Amino acid sequence: MELYFFKQDALDYFRENISHNINNYKLPTNDWIFDQFSDPFIKYKDIDDFKLCVDIEHPNKMDLENSKRIYSNLIDISDSVAMDERLWAGLTHSVFYNYVQDRWSSPKEEKHMKKESYILTRYFFGNNSPKFRNTLCKLWWIGKLTYDDTNIQNPFHLTDVLGHRDMATRVNDLFTSNFSRNINVVKAFLETVDKYDKLGNKINADIYRSTVQYINILGGMCLIDYFTIDELKDKIETQIKRYFVEGPDVTKLDKTLERTIYLHDKVTLVECESQIKYIIEIKLEHLNAFLEKKVNDIVEYRGKQFKIINIQKNKVY
Repeated sequence: MELYFFKQDALDYFRENISHNINNYKLPTNDWIFDQFSDPFIKYKDIDDFKLCVDIEHPNKMDLENSKRIYSNLIDISDSVAMDERLWAGLTHSVFYNYVQDRWSSPKEEKHMKKESYILTRYFFGNNSPKFRNTLCKLWWIGKLTYDDTNIQNPFHLTDVLGHRDMATRVNDLFTSNFSRNINVVKAFLETVDKYDKLGNKINADIYRSTVQYINILGGMCLIDYFTIDELKDKIETQIKRYFVEGPDVTKLDKTLERTIYLHDKVTLVECESQIKYIIEIKLEHLNAFLEKKVNDIVEYRGKQFKIINIQKNKVY
């Protein structure tokens, strides 16, 4: 397989003419690129052939698998090359042209791909956090920043934690943080998240984001590089436990979430079928069914449906 850079003048040309080429990005081949620019690419290197998987119905699963494939096959490229728009724009317009089309071909995504801004970020680099917008560059950097060469059995075990649930949100929150380039901090954070996930205690988006913010603050207060991974895990786990009790920091500014359920709240329920009323205290075993639910929500618990009619917040922290 031959990999190509966009030549700089070709990159500039196609970047500036996205609005004129929006319909061309739907064409089944990239012949139109050569029609407009006779010699747009420069060869970068030869590598062994590999394919990216396509699973339009499960985009998170697809991105997870392909981050492993891209990084495994391009593991030797330098960070400076991996930050070069000419490489990733060159690949999205050449050997992976059809894959990028497939990746954004679901009905939900297809309507966005008619917009200039979406072409810019998926095929080129956008203006904000560029490496986590470009379709291919994003996947390489996910692999790079989660690859753990100390784990011989599965060096992508941290990548799996990101892809386990809500991958797009987790990637965005983690890799726009101040500590994302520190593999020890990333490892401590993701392994702690994985511990809770495996125990069945859902680390939802708000707790995840609040924990990232906590680590950012911790890094601003002390030299986080001097902590061992185990010391970092202890600090992170202590903070996550607090979020399960008090609620995550990011929701405290949102008054509409003050009456959602967290650990140790007392909740009044009515069974939908029998209309029998129950009052329970929310413990770890209840979290999957009740976490972040609110009054009037219907929840499924132990094979039955219940309506939440009151939440008494836990005030002892």
